[in-house]
Order: sequence, then C-alpha cells, then structure tokens
Amino acid sequence: RVLCPMAEDFNKMAFDTRDPPIDGPSGAPQPFAPAPTQFASSKWNDVFFAIVWWAFTIAAAGLGIYAYTQAKDDVDKAIKNLADGHDVRWLFGWMAVALGISVAISFVLVLLAKVVPTFFVWACIASFILYLVGVAAWAMFYSVIYGILMLLMLVFYVVWVVGIRRRIPFATVMFSTSGKLAFKFPGIFVVALGVTVVGVFLFLCFVCMALWVSSTINSTGAQIALYIGVLFLFYWDAEVLLNVIFTTACGVCGTWYFLNTAAKNPTLGAFRRTMTYNFGSVCFGSLIVAILKLLRSLVRMLRNSILGEDGVCAFVACFFLCCIECCLSCLQSLVELFNEFAYAHVALYGKSYLRAAKETWHLFEQAGLTVLITDSILDIVLFMTNLFCGLATGGLVGLMAQSWTAAIAGGLLALFICGTVTTILNAFAVALMVAYAE
Repeated sequence: RVLCPMAEDFNKMAFDTRDPPIDGPSGAPQPFAPAPTQFASSKWNDVFFAIVWWAFTIAAAGLGIYAYTQAKDDVDKAIKNLADGHDVRWLFGWMAVALGISVAISFVLVLLAKVVPTFFVWACIASFILYLVGVAAWAMFYSVIYGILMLLMLVFYVVWVVGIRRRIPFATVMFSTSGKLAFKFPGIFVVALGVTVVGVFLFLCFVCMALWVSSTINSTGAQIALYIGVLFLFYWDAEVLLNVIFTTACGVCGTWYFLNTAAKNPTLGAFRRTMTYNFGSVCFGSLIVAILKLLRSLVRMLRNSILGEDGVCAFVACFFLCCIECCLSCLQSLVELFNEFAYAHVALYGKSYLRAAKETWHLFEQAGLTVLITDSILDIVLFMTNLFCGLATGGLVGLMAQSWTAAIAGGLLALFICGTVTTILNAFAVALMVAYAE
C-alpha cells in the first residue's frame, strides 16, 4: 500500500490505450485494476449539509434577484465606473474576447501536458525559480527584510528541487495521464462549463446583495452582520461549486481506472453521483474551508482597521492578529490538501466525508511522503500554468482594448477559466494516486 516512487509499472498500465482483454463468454472487458466492491456506492451521505446548502443558496439567489431590482441604478453605476466610463456591453465584449483567448491557451497547455509532459513539468519548475527571483527583487526594493526572506525561500526551493528530483518522473506520469484523460473524456469540461455558469450567476447575486445592503441599510451593525453573512455564503458556494468539478473529475478517473470501457457515459454517471449520493460530503468539506476563509477575512479586516494607529497597544494587537492570520492560513492550506484526497475517496468509494477523512489519514501514514511530494510538484506546475494564462490573456486584451481595466478583468477571467481546467487535471492526478495506492 505504499506508492512506488518509480513510475515504470504505472506508466505501462496508464498509457496502454488498447482495449483490455476479453474475459469470459459474456464479452465484458476486464478492467485495468480490480474494481473494489465499494466503487460508486449508491448510498446517501451527509444529507443534512446538502439540505442546508441548497436552502441557503436558493435563498441567496432569490435575494440577489430582488436586490438587483431594488438597486439596479447602483449596479449599473458601479459597472460603468469599473469600465472606465464605458457601458456594460463594452466590458462584456472584451470579457468575451478574454474568454476565447483563455480557452485557447488552456487547450494548448493541456495538449503540451499530454504530448511533452517531462519538458512541461521541468519548464514550470524552472519558471517558478525565475518567479521567485522576480518576487525577491521586488521585495528587496520594498523592504530589505522581505527581500531577505524571499531569497531564503528561493534557496530553500532550489535545495528542495535538488532533493526530490528523483521523484519528479512519478509526478510527470501523473500529470501526463491527467492530460490524456482530459482528451479522453472531454465531457468533464461541459460539466465544468455548466457549474461555472451557475457560479457566475451566484457571484452576480452576491454583488447585487452587497450593493443593496450598502444603499438601503442605515445601521452600521446590521450592515456588518449582513456583509459577514453574504461573505460566508459566497465562500461556501464557491468552494462547493469548485469541489463539485473536482469530485466529478475524480469519479471519471475512477471509472476509467477500475472499469475502463465497461461503463458507458462515465462523466454523466460521475456527475450524477456527485450531485446526489456524494453532494452532502462535498458540502461538508467545503463548509470547513469556508469557515476558515471567513475567519481569515475577519482577522484581516480587523488588522487593517488598526494598522494606521500609533502606540504600543496597536502594534501588539497587529502582531497578534498577523500571527492568528498566519495560523489560519496554514490550517486552511492543510485542510484544502486533506480535502483533495478525501474527495477522491468520496468519489471512488462513495464514503461519507468523515470516513473519507479517516481513509485519507491512513493514506498519509502509509505513503505520505510520496503523496505530499507529488502533490507539491503538481501544485507548482498548475500554479505556473494559471499564472502564464492569466498574464498572457490580460496582456493581449489590454493591448487590444488599450485599457488597464480590460486587461485586469481579462486576466482575472483567464485565471478563473484556466484554474477550472487545472482543477480537473489536479483531480485526475489525485484520484490516480489514491486508486494506485489502494
């Protein structure tokens, strides 16, 4: 049950594009790996959290539509100010251009991951070193202390790459197989597109609610309470929708890994299981991350409110708030990493969130070093992929529109689109590691 750092056996299995041999008179294809008895379990898990999420989300959508009807002028004015005095059609037009460019760049990047994975992984690792050099140089001009810290981080990263260089081939195989699966099952991108449309609609609802609260509620305490509620729902909805894509991709990968061609329409089946049997588990795990994000935001706002004040008390308060925010950030990162493998267990074996978390803990105990190193390498690759797509799209849109607003909006949209694509690739890789470890 320990992940092999050498990828040769997995490489032979995963890259074998031939149909598996026919076993028995029934003519049913034999899977690549023995399918577990619990695979795609038809059991409803963590239903309470699913019911609560649906109730809050439907209420938020209704309030968002009502808020837009009540504060339509404020919304249009905010969009006009954001678009440098242009109308909504101008902004949406350049957003459509950015959408096309980001989709094209994402397609090329996924194709490179499939065709030249080794070059792509090493190019991203080298690019991340250059990125850290640039950040260190910028930090040195801003503050010598920050610059020294970034230089130490750069040295640590270089030493880390040298130390784990023999494990990079395994991460490369996982990344390459993810690219192959993305082309083998393009339906997962249709699912991601549908979920993205829902996410954009909910985001606009939250923006309308925030503008409506600021223009109609006079009580400061009531405004703060409503802002906190809107922010919490925004974080929870965003996490749920993103993890729906992640869990669906894990289910697609599990169907391919265990059943290969035996299952028809694996994407539709994986999405159906995610939105029914496993949706409560997705909401449960997303709720934990949303709470941590909300706490971080509140601590950050409190720290910024006293940042400009003089005196020893203000300095001590800022110091402790910085420490709390740092601890919350580390805890959030750990929970997000833990959730990735828990969602893979949920999608592959139909387990509840708590049971999947227990299995994830056992996985880390038995193969934690290889899992963490592989995941860290893939995180760097996916981060640089998103960064390149965002900068390239934002730069092209900004040059064509001759507007910084269009460049920033296009870059942010590209980060969102490419982030969705890399989420799918990451889900494939995580599901492969979990299935291969089992």
